[in-house]
Amino acid sequence: MIVYIIFIFFLCFFTLYYVKSLHNEGVNKWVIPFAFCLKVSAGFIFIYIYSEIYGEGDLSGDAGDFMYESKILNNVFYESPIDYLKFIFGFDDLHATNHYLQEAKHWGAGDQAIINDNRNILKFHSILHFLSFGKASIHMIIMCFLSTIGLIQLVKGIKHFTKLKPVFTFLTFLLLPSLLFWGSGLLKEPFIIIGIGLFVRGVFYLGGTLKKTLLITLGVIFFIGFKPYILLCLIPSIGFYQLFKLLPRFKIIGSLVILSGTLTLLIFAFPMKTNFIIQLLSRKQYDFKNIGKGGVYMEHGENFYYILPEKFDQLLISETEVSKLQNITPDIMAQVNEGKFIALKDTVHVTIINHGGFEEPFDTLLAPEKRHTISYINYKSEGLIDVTLINNSGLQLIRNSGEALVNTLFRPFPTDSGGKLIIQSLIEIWGIYIILIFAFVCRRRLTVNEKGIMISTILFILSLSLLIGWVTPVLGAIVRYKFPVLMAILFISLIIYKVPKGLSETREPLI
Repeated sequence: MIVYIIFIFFLCFFTLYYVKSLHNEGVNKWVIPFAFCLKVSAGFIFIYIYSEIYGEGDLSGDAGDFMYESKILNNVFYESPIDYLKFIFGFDDLHATNHYLQEAKHWGAGDQAIINDNRNILKFHSILHFLSFGKASIHMIIMCFLSTIGLIQLVKGIKHFTKLKPVFTFLTFLLLPSLLFWGSGLLKEPFIIIGIGLFVRGVFYLGGTLKKTLLITLGVIFFIGFKPYILLCLIPSIGFYQLFKLLPRFKIIGSLVILSGTLTLLIFAFPMKTNFIIQLLSRKQYDFKNIGKGGVYMEHGENFYYILPEKFDQLLISETEVSKLQNITPDIMAQVNEGKFIALKDTVHVTIINHGGFEEPFDTLLAPEKRHTISYINYKSEGLIDVTLINNSGLQLIRNSGEALVNTLFRPFPTDSGGKLIIQSLIEIWGIYIILIFAFVCRRRLTVNEKGIMISTILFILSLSLLIGWVTPVLGAIVRYKFPVLMAILFISLIIYKVPKGLSETREPLI
């Protein structure tokens, strides 16, 4: 198997070296395959952290879930190839889902999901299982290959907006810690990188319309398939840039006024849609906060019974689930049952939650009459932070904007508690701002078009930062979700920086 893994690695390595369409003008063709090597090294670190630090020798968290559940989906093929293809192409039904995928908790999304992007990552990994034979390292190598291609496309797209030589631009983004780590793992981030790369290259492509349209379309497909909210956050940025190009005078102020007026008009013209969005954000924040607080979710029809960790001493938890928990001491349990079940010692206050749906949660008393099936169980996240609940209020959503921006753009703080990666995240975020300040001090004169690009990028940063900050109360998740924000800040730094002669490359600005 080691020989096979090495074969897959070198297949990707030499593809990056020999395929000319994957080369980047101004970047030595050996740089890209060796960048791929660096990403694979980061990928092994990713697997180690999720296996040895956060897990107990096996992949844990979403990475472990995606690998395990995608294998369940892959196994459908060996039982019924037709049903498997129905799952892959979206023609499955509830009966087939209940029959094959009862253990795949990420397959169902609930009423909150407009697009279930979790299904797409499970589909992708299930296909890779035909080649990987269940080895996570092979999945990781393929993901690194895809995200390396994404970086190549990104540099090709932005080369007109910086005087920095393409090789230094490529290395700058490659070595961004969040992008290197998350873009080399088993989650959705590699697809976001390739989506960003294709989309940005397409928007600024100077060649034929057909290729430009194809690049943009592929980028949009990756966004819709794996992180639809990033595409949503790009809409104000795209709208501003189109207005900026059309207006003959007062480009920045005029575009911002028209964009703000249009947004305000839409809010008042479609109150039902506005209320739905507010309710959606409110429930996602509520559900995310409960996951961060930890606790037990027990099946209750289409809903769940939810019990906080501080009440664990009132529970009798099965041995199967105890083995998955951290910081559990044997004295918490007076008895264990076989299977994935839980029982109560006494009557307990529980909350009935329509997780993934819109029904309002309510408290009730649950008597110790029977065993309950466990759906999810965990302790409080180390990176849980206080956030103000939206509570379905548009006014509160606006009031939370400052808090949301601070949480996304500036945290973690030195005083924040969190996981083992908190120090690295703190160094990275403040390192990004030092680079931005340095670039501003050493700034160059921008063209009119470059100013428009910079403002549109700032709008994307604000939109995505607000969305992440509004709904995410866990620092670890914020660090993972906001890496496109850091990429955008780095892009602005490269635009405004007056590059020294030794690092610069003369090229015509994009008009």
